Amino acid sequence: MPPGAFDNSCSWPRRLLHIQTLRSYEWQPGNIYGGYRNPGYNALSYTWGRWQLCEDEPPEISAIRVKGTSWSIPRIDPAHFTAEKFAAVIADTADPHPSETDASGVDFLWLDVACIDQSPESREKAQDSMGLLTAAGNRTTRHEEDRVYGIMQVFEFQLGNSASDIDENGSFSLEELNDQLGQMEYNSWLREPLDDYVEHFDKDHCEDKSTNGFNRALQKWSFIDGHLCRPDLDNDLRSGLSISQLHAYQLLHEWWTGQIQQPALSQFAQQVIQNAASQQNAENGYQDVDRELAHLSKSTYHRNMFMLFQLEFVHEFRQLHEKDLQAFFSFVQEQRQLCASNAAIQRVAWSFAKISASDTSQHDEQSNAGKEQKLGDIMLSQLDVIPACIEACPWLQIRKNRNGYPFFLWDVALRKTVEIASLRSQPEYICTSHTWGRWRIEGKEGSLITVDGVLWLVPQNTRFRVQGLPELLLQVVHSGYVWFDLFCIPQDRSERALIEIARQASIFGNADFAVA
Repeated sequence: MPPGAFDNSCSWPRRLLHIQTLRSYEWQPGNIYGGYRNPGYNALSYTWGRWQLCEDEPPEISAIRVKGTSWSIPRIDPAHFTAEKFAAVIADTADPHPSETDASGVDFLWLDVACIDQSPESREKAQDSMGLLTAAGNRTTRHEEDRVYGIMQVFEFQLGNSASDIDENGSFSLEELNDQLGQMEYNSWLREPLDDYVEHFDKDHCEDKSTNGFNRALQKWSFIDGHLCRPDLDNDLRSGLSISQLHAYQLLHEWWTGQIQQPALSQFAQQVIQNAASQQNAENGYQDVDRELAHLSKSTYHRNMFMLFQLEFVHEFRQLHEKDLQAFFSFVQEQRQLCASNAAIQRVAWSFAKISASDTSQHDEQSNAGKEQKLGDIMLSQLDVIPACIEACPWLQIRKNRNGYPFFLWDVALRKTVEIASLRSQPEYICTSHTWGRWRIEGKEGSLITVDGVLWLVPQNTRFRVQGLPELLLQVVHSGYVWFDLFCIPQDRSERALIEIARQASIFGNADFAVA
């Protein structure tokens, strides 16, 4: 490293913006920015990426003028905020909070577009994604509205524009924010029945409007199940599903194929639906189903899943609520959540029931041939894990993306850390969340130890033996890949470590599921 070069481990940011002159100054040894040593500064967090204008969009729209940068400052759609308003906000950050009567202002601001190289080939975006946290560490926030603004960012509220009667110069209390959240409408598309989604996805398949009731429902179910249960087919259908819709399909497929209940119950339900869909029963409508033949009284899980099938695919249920579709979509979502909870309990109960049945003469011994069974153990490698919560934090709308994968994963079977780039394809993986930092052994010889298969030294702690983690993961997960911070983030504050630490939200978002 050249003498005086910036070090990523430095607790100061790479650049700071001088507020009065709007000039970006690079860090110099001694924490000097434009002649100021150890200057006080504020940090500004806001949303702009989704509103950035492309090169071919209105050329007359200008970006805020920042001096001292080698890159172009992104232009933002003025419908969200103008360069002039942005400059006024930046100027305001120099002043202390009104409640701090004895405090002085600051001369500098950490602002991403002015302090991180925005050129496409720059590596600073990854390196300095921790810069905001570093900057925030030099400012103590004690004000309720600061927390409110942060929460509003998550919910994509636009300050000053989220409602017609909001004063853009005013501040929000937590109580006022709660009112705003109460007024926020969920995106109905995220919760529309699968019947609607199939119709929108494949209009050619749905041109025949003569079918109705269970006949139509069975056609739609056959279409979506035929596509989603075959990974070799086009994945466009799956990629367009919301999280709750995908989980609803997985629940129905699990029920339809009798994976966690007596297969005969699922077969009875299929027979009832097929009878209701037959030509001779078409005139009887969607309400005439033989509930007794379906054996719905045998199981709460079975009964609720039968209802979910009707809500998802029998179009007449939707038509009954045409005047209040939002209420109907909410009802569908509630039924999905009820079924997800029922199914989570059913899986555990069924794993015990299968073990018990294997000890009786009535059990088909061939069904267990070549399978290792443990009491109460559902093999994660043999069963698609469907969460008990149908859709966690729906406002985040996290989608998998190529840039969200971690650099390292732990190969459970091979017991070693691997680079994703070395694998043939982007793998499915499990994320684990746990606490160990507060119990880390500090300052003692041997506090960092070698663990077979890990590419760096691993910190020890007082709560569990890190040497035993590979065996524990093998016992619990059996095979596949796991993202586990001790084994997947270098524990050395290196450049790669800082990049991976900053990307944990997307790493968790790309995981198939997380275990805490």
